[in-house]
Amino acid sequence: MNQLSNKTIMKGMLFISLPVILQMLLNTSLGFIDQLMVGQLGEAAISGVGTANQITTFLIIIFSIVGTGVGILAAQYIGKKDVLNLKKLFGTSMSIGILFSILLTLFFFLYSAKVLFFFHAPIAIEIQGALFLKISSYGIIAYVLTGIISAFFRSATTNKPTLYAAFVALISNIVFDYIFIFIFHWGVVGAAWATNIACFIEIAMLLFFFEKHLHIISLSLKDIGHFSGKQLFKVLDLGWPISVDLILWQLSLMINMTIVLSIGLQAAAINQVLKLITGFIFTPALGLGAGISAMIGQNLGKRDYEASIRVSKVGISLSLLFIVCSTAVIVILAPFIPHWFNFSPETKKLTFYFILFTAIFQIFQLGNLIFPNILRSGGDTKIIIVISSIGIWCVGIPTTLLLVYGMKLGLFGAILGYNCGEIVKSILFTIRYLKKRWMKTLV
Repeated sequence: MNQLSNKTIMKGMLFISLPVILQMLLNTSLGFIDQLMVGQLGEAAISGVGTANQITTFLIIIFSIVGTGVGILAAQYIGKKDVLNLKKLFGTSMSIGILFSILLTLFFFLYSAKVLFFFHAPIAIEIQGALFLKISSYGIIAYVLTGIISAFFRSATTNKPTLYAAFVALISNIVFDYIFIFIFHWGVVGAAWATNIACFIEIAMLLFFFEKHLHIISLSLKDIGHFSGKQLFKVLDLGWPISVDLILWQLSLMINMTIVLSIGLQAAAINQVLKLITGFIFTPALGLGAGISAMIGQNLGKRDYEASIRVSKVGISLSLLFIVCSTAVIVILAPFIPHWFNFSPETKKLTFYFILFTAIFQIFQLGNLIFPNILRSGGDTKIIIVISSIGIWCVGIPTTLLLVYGMKLGLFGAILGYNCGEIVKSILFTIRYLKKRWMKTLV
């Protein structure tokens, strides 16, 4: 690979990453369509569903201690052609995923109303959010297992099956959203059932494709019985720093969400739209990062460090291009986006201004989107906790609290404070990447 031109590397990277990017865009679109249709029910509905989704995501992130470690090890086992440990890794991760999903579903089923009450949301948001959270919890097992199966597909650089499954899930979600919300008039409950059905369709397809395609690396669904305590220890050892990092990040988002909810219903509704918009901006770079991580992991498994460096540099350039293009599209669409939701005229006007304000910061997110994936591919995960803690807890949250409650800047202060922390993180991740301490073989 060292003799290949950057153009050739880029073509290979796009060939591997584009299915991942498209799949992530489809998954993002699934959430966007949910929010768009729920947005027709009013500001309280979209805020309630968005709040419920944030809470669900925070708790599912705990499972990332397994999911991320699996992705790192799977890529290197494949590069090393270590079939036995790959089978054990698959069986272990699936078993733990099923157990975790059952426990989390029971928690949300029993305590959804109390969870929403804990965040002191306006009563209208609390009612809508609790309804959505309770019903959507049934789909958690499909969501978690989809993440595990997709990690093995990405590690094997076999990404088209995940794209096909995501596309069918998206279409299913659109159809059932329309039926349940606008024909049956089930409101947010209908949106929750539509999402559940789409998630189960997606995991069913992935399981079918898994059995059909991953025999090339000697994996089968029959390997689910290959539980290994040693593999679990390896996964946890690699994954816990990343999981802690993601938990800290999600916890900061929860705190930010609580701050926004305290500002009022209008701010909460606008914030949900902004999260959807930034999701679309970030998705192409995140998808590319997942593909780059698999490529670098395989090269590190072969001890080809020069190839790993070249892949990372090409990936950084592509990520920058994707972020710039995605942000430009959002800026062009900014005058139209607020009118897609059933908001008051004043809320629509403010949404437009906040979309433009948020777009300013997106270019600074490059370091947070691509460099952590590169560091993780070589197991350089503990530093991620340190960098994230500095950006979030030393800069982001204190600045947000000062701007919102000290200077009374409302939603403007919440957005500005959050992005100050993200900029600091981006700078520190860039410095760590340049030190090249992530170039390690783990297996």
